[in-house]
Amino acid sequence: MGRIFETEIRSTLPIQVAGQIREAIKTGRLKPGDRLIEADLAGEMNVGRNAVREAIRYVEKEGLVVTVPYKGAQVAAFNEKDLKDIYDVRDALETLALKTLAADINDRKIKALETVVREMKKIAKKGDLQEIIDADLKFHHTICELSGNSVLTEAWLNMSNRLRAFIASGEALYGEDTPGVTLGTHYPVFDAIKAGDFKLAVQTLEEILERGYKMAVASYRQKDKETEQE
Repeated sequence: MGRIFETEIRSTLPIQVAGQIREAIKTGRLKPGDRLIEADLAGEMNVGRNAVREAIRYVEKEGLVVTVPYKGAQVAAFNEKDLKDIYDVRDALETLALKTLAADINDRKIKALETVVREMKKIAKKGDLQEIIDADLKFHHTICELSGNSVLTEAWLNMSNRLRAFIASGEALYGEDTPGVTLGTHYPVFDAIKAGDFKLAVQTLEEILERGYKMAVASYRQKDKETEQE
């Protein structure tokens, strides 16, 4: 069969710029409502405006940025329905990951998850919020990766970017929990997986997600109330 297509050389620059924008949103350096002005971003990153424009389209598809008529691109704001949608999808993905993992569990996968749990226990003693958030999400990400379903894992990563943006916008995810309590709720999930009791693992995981959702909603409503009173 002869050659059909010509070779295309595509710069990775827009992808790199998109990564910087995404990270700035996830860490709170860019806040909901902040405008993404192409000329300013291009100047700060020392790149062309075309690369910035394409990068903005990438993060817009991920739901982290919206284009507002007459205002241009800006960081997306989250409402209570957005939060429910995120957690509904998260619950569906993570419970599916556990059920898929149950069909193909082995010692290597158990050890990989055990390594993550050991890291969590070390971080729980330090009390650094950013590390706690990273450790929490890494546990859930690892379960998705170990399921072996790459489409599921990709969908989870997209969802987690939105969740991180929600956290970075100033909404509390953990309420008044201490680091030990926050991360400690995850250990029974690992214990159940190690024991081969995936029914208990799914039940415990769903309890964690439901608890996290309720605390996030309570925080959102409190902030919304305070904004109305100002």
